[in-house]
Amino acid sequence: MKKIIFISYIGASFLSVGAFKVTTKIIPVPDGSKKYYHTLYTGNVNYQLFSMVKEKAGKSYIKSIGLLSSTNSRRFSKRGWWSGGFLTTRPDIFKYPAEVKTTVSGVEYSFFAPVGTIKLTFTADSQANKLFFQLQLPGPQKDLNLQMMALPGDMLKKQAAKRQRAAVTPKRNIIGNGTSVKYQLAKDESWVYLYDTKNNPGEKGSFFSTCAVLFNPNEIASAELQLGGYSVHLRMRLAPDKKDFSFILWEFPGKDHFQCIKAMQELKMEFK
Repeated sequence: MKKIIFISYIGASFLSVGAFKVTTKIIPVPDGSKKYYHTLYTGNVNYQLFSMVKEKAGKSYIKSIGLLSSTNSRRFSKRGWWSGGFLTTRPDIFKYPAEVKTTVSGVEYSFFAPVGTIKLTFTADSQANKLFFQLQLPGPQKDLNLQMMALPGDMLKKQAAKRQRAAVTPKRNIIGNGTSVKYQLAKDESWVYLYDTKNNPGEKGSFFSTCAVLFNPNEIASAELQLGGYSVHLRMRLAPDKKDFSFILWEFPGKDHFQCIKAMQELKMEFK
């Protein structure tokens, strides 16, 4: 049974025609690494997981996992969750040997840590606009932190005056001031929508995206949002008595961020 059960969910107005499939593209690079592109085609919002894999002493190491999205299956947005590596952990599981494989419904990354195998699984459904993410540990861990990084709306790295990062939770709308500020999330702030007040994908096109995440508050010991002038970070300390953690990720390429905020605020779910 899924630990996040939806009573209703956003995306009904975003539907389009298409069949679900998972594809893999591997590109060798000069330093011996390989670029892996795993694409989950839903027929609605398509998600692409990008990872760099390097071989060392006969073992594979995954350097990072990035996330991209598209609604037209051709050009994927690099805005939203960071395409270069949106997911990190502390302690760092990416230093361990790993493997990646596809399944009928998504992609599974396995990291072979001294404590046992740690799995990150990403799945989607036909006609969906969301990506399910599950973290599975071999057993409860006392001090494991998960961080997600986003560049919502647009990058504009050297043009600070043209961006203003912002976030919406079930309880508040947080507008950034161009500096890095940390906010502790309450137990009833189980989702975060990230956007930029000066860069609306609904006006800029499908190569631009905002993003969101929903987590089960029963599985998170604490959560902190860091709203920076350029990047946005969500840091979660995982519950030390749990070994399975469920998340739902969204990207909204080309979608008006006011419409996305309204849809997130109408979201209803229950947690098990």
